[in-house]
Order: sequence, then structure tokens, then C-alpha cells
Amino acid sequence: MTGTSGSAGDPAALNLLVMRHSKTEPAAETDHVRRLTERGRADAAAAGAWVAASGLAPGVILASTAARAEETAELVATVAGVRRVELIDELYGADGYEILDIVTAHVPDELTSAMVVGHNPAIAQFGFLIQADGAAEVRFPTSAIGAFGFDVESWVDVDEGHARLLASYAPGD
Repeated sequence: MTGTSGSAGDPAALNLLVMRHSKTEPAAETDHVRRLTERGRADAAAAGAWVAASGLAPGVILASTAARAEETAELVATVAGVRRVELIDELYGADGYEILDIVTAHVPDELTSAMVVGHNPAIAQFGFLIQADGAAEVRFPTSAIGAFGFDVESWVDVDEGHARLLASYAPGD
């Protein structure tokens, strides 16, 4: 995944940023309550700065209810100036197809850009699923973002195989 420091080229009618949560502590009482490490918090803030500079800042961030995804989403939102974070329990443990269903069900048509923060391997599966046939695989190390464009007018029309990669970000790029 390549990093870009500026704005994404040629935004589509609808833009979706897909992000894997930031670096997490190795263990906790349960997997669901694992929190970000110091590095994870710094990487999430840096990702938020990239989102702000991308020209694709979302109107809403949909995030898993796992502590690490929630914390990542909140840090990105704070730095990028996003006012709305929606926690969705079904994103924890969802596969790529379920993430697609969640996005189409939860993002209102008055928003032209949204973001989803979740977990691998589902986030990587989702990024591959939504791209057109023959697209290169998008990798999602912690804190990575793929910005995808769809040439449709309604979120309910977002479907697999119809996105194009507009830009991508990974910490350290």
C-alpha cells in the first residue's frame, strides 16, 4: 500500500475510506477490550491527519465496538474534524460481505464520503471485494487506509466489484 500525503485524485460520486484499526496491546481480559498502544494512538492521529489532507474527509465513521477500533475511530475523527462516529457491534467479527451490507444500510445518501474502521482479515477482504476485477490487492497493516470511489448516487447501490482505488495510506509511508 502506498502512502500519499496530499489529496486523492478524481473523487467519485461516493467515496469510502476503509481502515484497519491501529496497533493494539497483545493481550487483555478479552479480545474485545484490547486497547491501542502508544504507537497505535500516534499512528491513528497520523492517519487522521492524512484523512484531513486527502480531500475525502468522511461525514460519518462506522466503527466496530471493539475498544481498539472505537479508539482508532475517535482519534481519526478528532484529528480530521469528523463530528459523527457510529459504533456498530456487527462490525466486530464481520466478514467482507457483511461489511458491505453494514455500509449500505448505515450510510445516509446525504453523505458523499464515509469511513469504516474494522479488523483484519475482514477489512482486507472487503477492500478486495469492492474493487473491480483485476485490481491489485490492497494491503491493510495496522492504521492503513484505502480510499475507494463508487460512481453511483446512492449508498444502497454500492456493490462488490465496482470501486476504484483513489488513494491509500499506511504509517511510515
